[in-house]
Amino acid sequence: MTARHLVSLTRTTVTFGIMSAACDTAPTQDLCASARDRIATCFPDAPSLTTCDPDTASNIASSSCESLEGSKSDNPLTCLWMPWLCATSPDTASKGTLTVSVARCYEQLGACAGVSSLPCAEVVVKNASDEVARGFTGDAGLVRFEGLAAGTYQVEVLDRAGRIADALVGSVSSAREEARAEVELGDEGVRVDLQLTADSEKTVTACSRVDVDLVVTNSRDEVLDPADVEWDWIVRYAREDGETDFARPFAIVTDESATAWKNHFGLSRIYPGTHIVELFRVEIPGYAQEKNPDYESLLGRYQVDDVKPVELSLEVSADEIPDPVGFTSNIVDPLAD
Repeated sequence: MTARHLVSLTRTTVTFGIMSAACDTAPTQDLCASARDRIATCFPDAPSLTTCDPDTASNIASSSCESLEGSKSDNPLTCLWMPWLCATSPDTASKGTLTVSVARCYEQLGACAGVSSLPCAEVVVKNASDEVARGFTGDAGLVRFEGLAAGTYQVEVLDRAGRIADALVGSVSSAREEARAEVELGDEGVRVDLQLTADSEKTVTACSRVDVDLVVTNSRDEVLDPADVEWDWIVRYAREDGETDFARPFAIVTDESATAWKNHFGLSRIYPGTHIVELFRVEIPGYAQEKNPDYESLLGRYQVDDVKPVELSLEVSADEIPDPVGFTSNIVDPLAD
């Protein structure tokens, strides 16, 4: 087993804002091809993309399947201007699969003026006598439970205190009811949509975003230029649910004058507990430093084998949820002059 360096992090109360670097846009035909490939991967039964808007294609090509499916439930008008995005995901209709969509209302004058997906909501599935499954919604407000036997199930959304959360009764009433639904699961998959109250984001959300300021120095303790650092490291976070997130320490401005820069990366859906984030030293050529890269692929091709990964330990307490949690860390680049 490879030895690793464990780095302690210091908390910071700074509010972070990420500034995207300007970069060249790929030719329209390449964006459209990438968008078609993404649609084919996420929605195999969807019609082919016959028309193509470059901005829309860029967003589609760089989005996860979960985010794309979430956009369908978030915005009913999507089907009017992107009808090919309204095909049912095969996962939603597969045998023995229960898909739960959790959204929250924007209340105005006692009515639900709009909805948005609610990530990090804890969902419990029960049969007549026992709990059979439990999970958290992802970034698109969706969670899927697969391999369930046919039968009647009760679905509940819990708040952070373990109680059943509040949902609105209809879309034009301020009356509340428990966020639960009874469903009948047969030979085909079933989807359940639960619409929570406006204040549920604070009471239900069970995870936070974590922001890390990274200070990289050489062996003489000299801070390296953030612009030179952002492509030298790839961040990897292996989640307990089997998913793996990748990022890099972006160079961002720290004040309105845009004269001070720092390296920063963020991770979403971080639950209470201790989390280990790995930083891998890489040497990525300029031609591979593109917009929305495949960091996993870059890590496999350009990792510097002689440099041991650096591990950052992130401790998040339940009291800090759901507000963003900030950390600061110093690491040494052994390859810097």
